Amino acid sequence: MSIRRLDSFEQGRTFGVNAGRVRAQIAIPADGRFDPEKLADACPGVEVLVLSARACDGFREGSGRWYLDNNHMFAFCRGGHARYWAYGRVTPLAVADWLGLAIRKPAAVRTVEHIQTREPDWESMFDDWRNTLDWLVRVAWVERIPAGQKKTTRLDAWRCDPSCARPPQAAGLKAVAETLMDILTGHEAIRRPHPLTRNGKPVIGRWGNPVMRFDVSRQAPGPRLHGTYDRDGVFVLLDVSLHDDLLD
Repeated sequence: MSIRRLDSFEQGRTFGVNAGRVRAQIAIPADGRFDPEKLADACPGVEVLVLSARACDGFREGSGRWYLDNNHMFAFCRGGHARYWAYGRVTPLAVADWLGLAIRKPAAVRTVEHIQTREPDWESMFDDWRNTLDWLVRVAWVERIPAGQKKTTRLDAWRCDPSCARPPQAAGLKAVAETLMDILTGHEAIRRPHPLTRNGKPVIGRWGNPVMRFDVSRQAPGPRLHGTYDRDGVFVLLDVSLHDDLLD
């Protein structure tokens, strides 16, 4: 049985940055409704991490997944793919099944064959990459916002600037969509927003608002999403770049 407690903000943040990269892991809040021993028993070889309130705050900053709370838990496959569940809607065996663990079942029980699925080819979903990006932003909102928060966590309007004529080269569309979703739902702080500067001065966009930079990747040096707001308060995507220079 592998159960480990994380008590500090830094421990939670470090875990959030690296969750699932080396081994399968499960994250639950210390004050939550999930039983760590039952999860550990059902998922042999999987590390169950029990996070204090401060560690949960650090996890949200490090992972960008802000809805780890008393009623929700996360599981991470090796490689980083994650899924969350609400209390009462999942069993420890269902978590083990999603993690791909061998589960012993009574011989009399007939099981349904699992169908292997592949990650979709996001880049070719539509003829126009802008339509693909718009669709992926909505998918990110559906996947990452819990059902009970969807009425209060809306997606703000956004659009691509005409100068953004080709797909982002510094990052894939799915990563860009995840970043946009954070910005459009008011969770941009986890993307470390800061003004783009030239010669020590903030760059001002055509509508009089600063051009802002947002982290697409938490690894340095990583791609940065550049955007600003127009006169109507609509977020405008300008570019995704690895450097400080931006579109003319």
